[in-house]
Amino acid sequence: MKFLRTDNHATYCGENPVDMNDREMESTAIELTLPTGLSAKAQACWDYFDGTAFAYEYKDRLVVTDEGLYLTEHGDGSAEAPYGSPRWVCDSWEELERILEETYDDLKEDGLLGDAEETLPPAQRHIQTLGNNGASIKRPDGTTEPVTMDFYRRAVEQCIRGGFNAVTYELELPGIDGEFMIAFWRTGHVDSGSTRSVFDCLASR
Repeated sequence: MKFLRTDNHATYCGENPVDMNDREMESTAIELTLPTGLSAKAQACWDYFDGTAFAYEYKDRLVVTDEGLYLTEHGDGSAEAPYGSPRWVCDSWEELERILEETYDDLKEDGLLGDAEETLPPAQRHIQTLGNNGASIKRPDGTTEPVTMDFYRRAVEQCIRGGFNAVTYELELPGIDGEFMIAFWRTGHVDSGSTRSVFDCLASR
């Protein structure tokens, strides 16, 4: 898949997208989550459209729809052929990131959004800071994975499904010696730091 990265994954919103110009191919559209590596402004804009923006890989393009879920432009606006279209069509996540940032600026100017960093929840700011500094999760088998919001969501879901208060992983910080750990709580909270400090957090909750 062209638009699948290490910091996003395929998903399903519960509805099927529509291509009024090619009803046979519409079933090949694959919904994707937004990569966690995009800027704070882009993420804040995406969150503003929560429930009304969905991203699909379709015919080698990145198609973002609204709740109409139209993959292509169609119709002429008449009663017989109502007009419909996707929200945006892009060739890369970087292009979508620029569009989201520009849209964020417009929404902020209209007073609909505040400062991008302030709009992010504390846990997301925490994860974004770790990710920007190259932090990695170290699994028990020795493999590593970048700290991303996708990993965060999976860890919190693991807590909820397993009935745990928290799950912990070793944390690698590039260029910094020492033993570090990160804890993901079922409430969505995140703690990271030295192994001792994280153990102290676990013991106090």
